[in-house]
Amino acid sequence: MVAATNIPLSHVAVLDKEKSRVIEAVGKGVRFVTLSKFIKKSHRLLLIRPMWWSPKKGARAVKRSISKVGRSYDFMGTIGGGNPEEFYCSELAVMVYEPFGREKEHFPTVWEPGQMYLWGTILFDSRPRN
Repeated sequence: MVAATNIPLSHVAVLDKEKSRVIEAVGKGVRFVTLSKFIKKSHRLLLIRPMWWSPKKGARAVKRSISKVGRSYDFMGTIGGGNPEEFYCSELAVMVYEPFGREKEHFPTVWEPGQMYLWGTILFDSRPRN
C-alpha cells in the first residue's frame, strides 16, 4: 500500500503478545506470522496502542483477529469497495476494536496504514532501519 499512499508506513498487524506472533492481512489472506519474522521483514516498526485499548479489550481484539485467520485479502477494500468477509491489513487491525468504538466517532472509508497513529498512541518507533 506504500505505493498507493506515498506514506512510508505500509503495513499494519495485530500483536498477539502472549504467543509472540502477529495476525496480518496480506495478499494471500489473513494469517499468523511469528513476531521475529515480522520484525525482521520490517523496514520501520511502530508499536501503536489503539485508542480503544485496555487489557480486557486488547485480549478480546486478539481473539477477534484470530477468528479471521484464513479469510481472503480485501483488495477492493483498499479503494473503498470491498467485502465485509475479507480484510486488508489496517482494516483488520481496526475492525477487531470496532465493538469498543465511541458512538460519535467518524471512521474513514479506507484505513491507510500511515494514518494509524491518529487512532492511537505510539509506544515505540524503530525509525527507518537498513
